[in-house]
Amino acid sequence: MADYSKNRAPRPGGPAQPPRPAEPEGVVYQLFRWPARLIALVVVVPLQLLWQLVVVAARALRALLWTWTLRPLLLGLKWLGWDRFLVPLGHQLWRWVCVPVLLAIRFLWHYLVAVPVRFLVTYLLLVPARWLWRCVLLPVLRALAGGLRFVGRAVAWVLRILVVVPVVRVWRVLLVPVGLAAVDSLRFAGRVTAAICRAVGAVLHLVVVRPVVGVWRVVVLPVARAVARVWQLVVVAPTRWANRALWQPVVRAGREVRRDVRRALFGAGPAR
Repeated sequence: MADYSKNRAPRPGGPAQPPRPAEPEGVVYQLFRWPARLIALVVVVPLQLLWQLVVVAARALRALLWTWTLRPLLLGLKWLGWDRFLVPLGHQLWRWVCVPVLLAIRFLWHYLVAVPVRFLVTYLLLVPARWLWRCVLLPVLRALAGGLRFVGRAVAWVLRILVVVPVVRVWRVLLVPVGLAAVDSLRFAGRVTAAICRAVGAVLHLVVVRPVVGVWRVVVLPVARAVARVWQLVVVAPTRWANRALWQPVVRAGREVRRDVRRALFGAGPAR
């Protein structure tokens, strides 16, 4: 059978399809190609169609069983077992079994455990502990507090006699006069130093600052201005004139000559 698909012309107006790769040709290829196609047509295609049919039938059967059989059955079991049997049974068990059992446990806990434990704790721990605190510990603590108070007063008196009074007397008799004298000496030294600094500053101002300022104003500034003016006239202005009148025309002429030589040698380039 001849294959005319290679000689078909492309449809007008449609997108151009990429050229297909050339199929191998030859006697061996022709011998194996047609049996392979025949096997695919006889075996593979029917199996594929059968598989698709089985998949569609399984989906339809699953939808049918779930929608019309399992789902109504599960809903019915839920309504009958949970809503109508288990929930009411749970409510009745909670009301008539669990609640009475919890109340009985609470009653037994209160009267068999809580009350005896409270009685034992009260009369075996709290009452003896209260008596021990009032009759033994509190008097001992009061005696210790009195002894510590007496010792503290004695230590404070000793410290006052041996430390505070001598320190106060030394402060009043020795340190205060010495400190006042030192402050007066420092104040006088500060005044003398300030007067000396002012005198030295005035002398430096008259001897150094004023002459330097006068020289700067009278000599340095006029000389600097004259030098700047001469530099402007002798160097800057001729340089600018030479740049505008000589250098720039030479550069432009060189560029034009180079452009003409390039055009004569290589021809006119593409227009940009």
